[in-house]
Amino acid sequence: MWLGPAQAVQVLEGSDGASLYAKISKTEPTRITVTPGRVASLRVREGTLNIDPDEDTGQLFVTAPPGSSRPVNGFLTTDGGETYTLVLELIDGPSDSVVIRQGKKANKPSTGVTQILQSGPYVKEIKRLFVAMATNTSLVGVAVVERKQEVMLWKEASMTLEKQYIASDVVGERFSLRNVSDKPMVLDEREFYKPGVHAVAIDQLNLSPGGTTTAYVIRAKGSDE
Repeated sequence: MWLGPAQAVQVLEGSDGASLYAKISKTEPTRITVTPGRVASLRVREGTLNIDPDEDTGQLFVTAPPGSSRPVNGFLTTDGGETYTLVLELIDGPSDSVVIRQGKKANKPSTGVTQILQSGPYVKEIKRLFVAMATNTSLVGVAVVERKQEVMLWKEASMTLEKQYIASDVVGERFSLRNVSDKPMVLDEREFYKPGVHAVAIDQLNLSPGGTTTAYVIRAKGSDE
């Protein structure tokens, strides 16, 4: 990521399926655009971001609801069909612009990465499942199963498998995770990877005591599922 003078413009090098990180103002509008091309949609969890699309220019203007402080995760799709996972950090600052420059290899962050499989037969299914799980919507051809199943993680955390999204080749799992310790907890998405897991995303990586977050895991479908 490159930041322009006084952080007036953030230019992100994007390739289809990449995870991109940017900063947006807590109190002022932020412009999001792609080049070349136009923004087709930006999907985030309801209530986390106000989105105002400009149909004439193909760009978006976003503002955070009053009092917001947590990072916002979303999925941006372009008119050419490219999809990016966006992680937007809210900061105290002026209006800004985020420009996604397409057609080049995206920068790879070293920690806290939401990883998306870049090639192979599962790519489209993974993208669809992430959107469905994040927005709590159903998909044609995908069975949604309520689980409410406790999962052993660490003694400092309580984790519950809430739902499974069972597709033809992959399974998406939505977890609720709570910090049950008396100390702040820092999560790392890499800790959730194991053989067969294709992608992991966590809404909030930093949890205060008693704090909760949602985790999403997409893995290969087992032979008995």
